[in-house]
Amino acid sequence: MDGINQAEMRERLGNLEKIRDIIIGSKLREYDTRFTKIESDLSMWQQEIRDRVEQIKTTLSKEIAAGVDSLEKKISNLSLTAAEERNEIQERVELLNKKFSKSIEVLDETVYKQSTSLKKAVSETKEQHQQDVINLRKQILAELETKFAQLKDAKASKADLGDMLLELGLRLKGTELVPALKEASDGWSGLPQTKGHNGTVTSETATNDDDHLQLIKQTQTLE
Repeated sequence: MDGINQAEMRERLGNLEKIRDIIIGSKLREYDTRFTKIESDLSMWQQEIRDRVEQIKTTLSKEIAAGVDSLEKKISNLSLTAAEERNEIQERVELLNKKFSKSIEVLDETVYKQSTSLKKAVSETKEQHQQDVINLRKQILAELETKFAQLKDAKASKADLGDMLLELGLRLKGTELVPALKEASDGWSGLPQTKGHNGTVTSETATNDDDHLQLIKQTQTLE
């Protein structure tokens, strides 16, 4: 081995290369061809995959954009509808409030008018009844004076005087000969009472007790 020079070494190596090429050269070339084809196919597949992915991304982006746009429109429509419904409800509430307020005003005005009219009618009726009572009292007193004047001028017996006084008493009580007085007294029974000069409560339709006593005294004098 030590005696082999470099030229011989190169020659021997060259021979080895030739031997290796003879043995596995065809296989290596076949493998190289296969690897080259695989690399080419792989590169092509990668490009197809990238193109497909881009296509899918574009399609998905368009679909997502369309979906988002549709949702935004629906949300906008819902908001608009909700606002319109809210405004409509508010208008209805305001209209109901106006109608209610108007009804209350009309009711108050009607009650006021009816109350005023009723008070006026009651006042007028009370005044008329009071005037009727005054007129009836005057009529009774005038009739009493006429009867006593007749008693003074005529010579009447005690029996006649008793009958006359009984008739006058019945007239004063309204049980006979004076139906208008009885009817008026029935109608005035609900009138309020007033206090007399002695502090006692008397009805406005009550007769004057002092006048009756005076008339009775005059009758006793005639007897």
